[in-house]
This record gives sequence, structure tokens and C-alpha cells, in this order.
Amino acid sequence: DRRLARAESLALAGKISAAVVHELRNPLSGIKMNAQVLAEEQREASGKDNECLALIVQEVDRIDLYLRGLSDLSSSPTEQGAAGAAGGAGAPPAPTPLAEALESLRALLAGRCRHAGVALTVAVPVDCRPLRLACPAGDLRRVLLNVVNNALEAVPTGGAIAVSCCQRDARSVDIAVRDNGPGVQIAPGEDIFAPFTSNKRHGCGIGLHLCKEIVTRHGGGIRWENNPAGGACFVLTLPLATGATKD
Repeated sequence: DRRLARAESLALAGKISAAVVHELRNPLSGIKMNAQVLAEEQREASGKDNECLALIVQEVDRIDLYLRGLSDLSSSPTEQGAAGAAGGAGAPPAPTPLAEALESLRALLAGRCRHAGVALTVAVPVDCRPLRLACPAGDLRRVLLNVVNNALEAVPTGGAIAVSCCQRDARSVDIAVRDNGPGVQIAPGEDIFAPFTSNKRHGCGIGLHLCKEIVTRHGGGIRWENNPAGGACFVLTLPLATGATKD
């Protein structure tokens, strides 16, 4: 009965999300385009970038990532897999350089972390720098942004978030996101990755569910634990691409 009720809830959420995504993406595209035009004019006039306009573009991109996640609720697993694969239907996804993906994450979140007063560090060991993941860059970015943004909402001003990675074995890599917030507060027996499960006051419980769906689709996994000294740690385990190293 619980599984049936959850399936019915997901079906209804899918229908609602499809309508929401359709109505929001067009105005968001207009906001982003005009912010980019203004940023280019400002750059030409002053010779430097406007931080506020850059933040607007970044936040629009973040909203768009969430809207793509909502779209996943209204599509079948087959459709999601086809959309996530680069190079057309049936083609394997393009390998993602691990170091570049994590450096891109730091650049993308630098402005928001600075405004929130939170220190973000990204550590990529030398032996991990040549590695490539068998996961499209866009999907990896969606998952990492979701997990890091959750941490940002949890930690207080002056807090810290650390992203690190290590090679788990010959075929996979662990990417860890640690914070020094209050940790995950959830009732015993509840699955934080289940749809509509959230410990946030205004959370809808979709983000982490979609993260798990994405990493599972690419042959990986995601887990979490509360740190004994405080805060939470989420770990993504993702398979390495064939050859494992960057060309």
C-alpha cells in the first residue's frame, strides 16, 4: 500500500512539474539573456566584470538545474537515460575529467559562498587529476550542485564546506562533500533519498531523490553519515571511464 501510494504521488508530481517547468523556463531564459547582455555592456564600458550580474546568471542556471530535475519526475527512466547520454541515442556518455568538473564546481559556487559567508574548499589529489568518470559532465554537475547547495543552506555564516575525492578502487572514485552544519536530522527508519522526504523546513524532498536516480543510472551510488564532530558528509561513488585517465 505504501509503495502504491508513493507511485501515485510521483505520478501526480510528474504532471504538476511538467506544467511548472513549461511555464518557468521561458521567462528564466529571458532573464538570463538580458543579464548576459548587460554584463557584456558593463565589461566593455568598465573593462571588468559586474559581480551582481554574474550572480544573477549563476542563480538562473541553478534554478534551471532544479527545473531539469523536476522534468525527470515526468519522464520515464528510459527517457531520462537517453537525455543524459551525450552523442545521441545508444551512444555512451562522453567521459568527464574529474579535476575539471570539481574546479568548475568551485568557480560556479564561489560567488554564492562568498555572499553566504561560507568557506568552500575543493581538494583534488595529484593521483586523481588524470582520472575520467563514466558520467556526463551535466549530470555530475547537477548532483554536486544539489548536494553542495543543501550544505550551504545548512551551515551558518562562517561555516565551511569541503569537497574532496579519492580513488576507491581500480574501477571507481569517491567524491565527498562535508560540512560543519547541524547534520542530517531524520527519523529512524526513514530514507532521506526517498521522494518527498526532507528534514528542511521548506524542503520538498525531491533533490536528493533525483541525485540518487542520476548516480544509480550511471552505475554509481550515494550515501551519507553525520560526522561525530558535527556536520554531515555525503559521498558519491562513481565508475571510472574506460582507460580511467584523461587523453
